[in-house]
Amino acid sequence: MTIDVLEVFDGAMNVEFKELAYYEETIELPVFTLEEDTVEEWNAKAKKQNIKMFVADTGKQPKDYEEVLSWIYCLIEEEKHEGVA
Repeated sequence: MTIDVLEVFDGAMNVEFKELAYYEETIELPVFTLEEDTVEEWNAKAKKQNIKMFVADTGKQPKDYEEVLSWIYCLIEEEKHEGVA
């Protein structure tokens, strides 16, 4: 069974095909690079996910992001206290 690596990575996110590398002139290997999100992009994704989880857990929209952060910090504190018992 032959696997077309380019086809496998075709739908992958954060992967960019660069070139084909040749090994001993008989084997063709695709070369890829991973594209990392910037810190700002990761923070934006985290903020979006945090708000989504806040709404799912509390059933209401937050007044602002500070309310979401307070909720997160309370969850962390609860987890710390439960772990002590």
